[in-house]
Amino acid sequence: RRGTWWRQIAPPEGEVGGDGVQDPMDVSIHPLDPEVAVFGSLEEGLIEIAGTEIRDYWNPGNSPLEWNSNWSSERCAVSALDFDRQGNLWVANEGTEHPLKMRDTEGEWHVFELEGLGPSTRFTRLLATQGGQVWMALGEGRGVAVMATARTPGVASDDDFRILGQGEGEGGLPSSFVYALEEDLDGEVWVGTLQ
Repeated sequence: RRGTWWRQIAPPEGEVGGDGVQDPMDVSIHPLDPEVAVFGSLEEGLIEIAGTEIRDYWNPGNSPLEWNSNWSSERCAVSALDFDRQGNLWVANEGTEHPLKMRDTEGEWHVFELEGLGPSTRFTRLLATQGGQVWMALGEGRGVAVMATARTPGVASDDDFRILGQGEGEGGLPSSFVYALEEDLDGEVWVGTLQ
């Protein structure tokens, strides 16, 4: 929406079929260029829009995004995504062996191998913080996963990864059903749970 007018943008042609890429599940605005937005599709990857034009479209044919491995129909599900402050795009590519992926500011893709996340992991929210962390709300009451990148998101060797839940020493969340994540202006992360 710009001013008082809504503009409809036709989706790009997809590979799965139907009337183009369908089911946008999340959107993130580029922090350095507010005219650019990226949408995550439940069916066919990512769509980048600049102004009112489709600028790019990523799926398994042109990126390391993968088709799901555990659903009855072929899909490239990106259920959650977020730009960090530097302009790196973090995406949750559900139904894949390595669901966390990142496209850096140079256009290079990075795939993260994180123990405990895999084809059965569902994501409800992804938040890239100003402090260099990536928070992922996990579906089905699995808590929240956090990866600290040491402010070097393209270097996996210095990353710290944890899954937080209800247990003592495991994060102490009041509930492992996490529905919302947000960062305040002081860099504190707020977690909204069932309790």
